[in-house]
Amino acid sequence: MIEVFYLTKRNCLIFVREKSAVFFSVLSMLIVLALMVIFLGRMNSTSLVNMLAEFGGGRNTVQDEGNAAWLIQLWTLAGVLAVNAVTVTLTVTGAMVQDETEKRIMAFYVTPVSRLKLSLGYILASWLAGFGMCLVTLAAGEGYFLMQGYPLFALDNLVKLCGMIALNTFTFSALGYLLALFVHSAKAWSGMLTIIGTLVGFAGGIYLPIDSL
Repeated sequence: MIEVFYLTKRNCLIFVREKSAVFFSVLSMLIVLALMVIFLGRMNSTSLVNMLAEFGGGRNTVQDEGNAAWLIQLWTLAGVLAVNAVTVTLTVTGAMVQDETEKRIMAFYVTPVSRLKLSLGYILASWLAGFGMCLVTLAAGEGYFLMQGYPLFALDNLVKLCGMIALNTFTFSALGYLLALFVHSAKAWSGMLTIIGTLVGFAGGIYLPIDSL
C-alpha cells in the first residue's frame, strides 16, 4: 500500500500548494459566516423567539433570546461543517480532472500501480483534506463558543461528532470521485463546483429560517 500513501501525499500537496484552490474551497463557508453575522443570524433568532411565543403561557423572553442565539450559532457551525465536507473534498478531487486534462493520468496508467490504488489515492486525499478542514473549523467554533461563555461539547459527544464528520467527508469524497469520472474538462469541473457550492447551503438548511423547516 506504499503506492497509495505516496499518491495520497502527492494529491494533498497539490491542494495545499495551490492557494487559490484552498481559498475557493472555503469560499462557501466564508459566505455562510458573513450572511449569518450580517443578516441571517438575527433573522433566525427573532423567528425562533416568535415561534416559541406562539405556544402561549408565561415565558422568559430574555432567556429565550439567549437560548435562540446559542442554537443559531450551533446551527451555523453544523452548516459550515456540512459545506466544508462537500466543497473541500470536491476541490481536492479536481486534481484528478486536472491530471486527465493535462494527460498526466496516462502516465499513471502505464505504471505498475493498479487503477484501484490510483483511485484510492484520489479518494483518500480528498477525505484527509476535507476531514482536516472540518476539524480545524470545529476547533475554531469551540474556541469561539468558549469566548462567548457557552459550554463546550462533552467529550463523548465530541468523539461522536468527529466520527460523523469522518463518515460524512468520506462519503462526499467517494461521490466526488464518481462524479469526476464523467467530467473531462477543468473548466467544466470548476463551473460545477460553483453551482454545487451555491446550492449546498440551501440543501443543508443554512439559508432557511428554522421555523420554515
